[in-house]
Amino acid sequence: MLNITPGVPAQNAVINAYTVVRALFEQNGNPVKVTGTSFHIYDSQNNELSVTTLYPPRENYPDTGYVQVAFDPTQTIASPGKYTLKFKATSTVDGSELSVSQDVTFGEVSREQWFVDELRIALMDNITTTEFVPSRFLIRQPNELMWEDEELYSYLVRALNDVNNAPPPTITFTLQNVPCANFVILGGMVYALLARGLVEVYNWYETNAPVNVRIYKGDKFKDFMNWVENSYKQPLLQWKKSWSYYSATHRLLVLTKLPFRVIKPLSMLFGYHNFFTG
Repeated sequence: MLNITPGVPAQNAVINAYTVVRALFEQNGNPVKVTGTSFHIYDSQNNELSVTTLYPPRENYPDTGYVQVAFDPTQTIASPGKYTLKFKATSTVDGSELSVSQDVTFGEVSREQWFVDELRIALMDNITTTEFVPSRFLIRQPNELMWEDEELYSYLVRALNDVNNAPPPTITFTLQNVPCANFVILGGMVYALLARGLVEVYNWYETNAPVNVRIYKGDKFKDFMNWVENSYKQPLLQWKKSWSYYSATHRLLVLTKLPFRVIKPLSMLFGYHNFFTG
């Protein structure tokens, strides 16, 4: 069985994200150390694709028999559909050739959905939180989502309005063509933390019996939100001023070069909330 999880954006990419694929090699029901691991993707006609990977397959990582690779589905998958993902390796025990494969359906994701997914990852609000923070450090359950897609989308729209309303006035961007994706995500974080902090204000609790207990986390959200905002507002204004100096021709060229197409496994769409696709 292959395990597929999303990763962080690829280096220098505007909207591309890599996909991490893991597998476990076993012999007689036991994990077996492997060598010479290779990763392959085949289409429905059994034609092998040229895979764009971010690093070579990792062998026996993090333990015996486990292999892992990260690849860019947007650069690898030509069109949505069902594909076969396969690892091949050689057993170090007896030299036998082993393989693990699974059919995976890939779908095309709109840029709005990509923004929602990236904002969720930035807020550590996703099922792969334990990839970055060990579960023993978490008070909340990492598999529980704090925000629905519709909520995150509304925060992104507010951040987009910040971009459009920042002086000087220029063209009106949409989530489909805004070039400063990072500022939109940072702005979305500010508004998401503001909303969450308001919930904690309502959730305030204190008792003195038998000992003083005070439950209030609103100030923690406020402090972190202010830190994010300081990394957002002023740099955004500076970017907007720089953008205004571009000629109309140059600006048009920049916009037309943005990659609007993202391919992801359907299993990676959080809760299958494809609210903004199609």
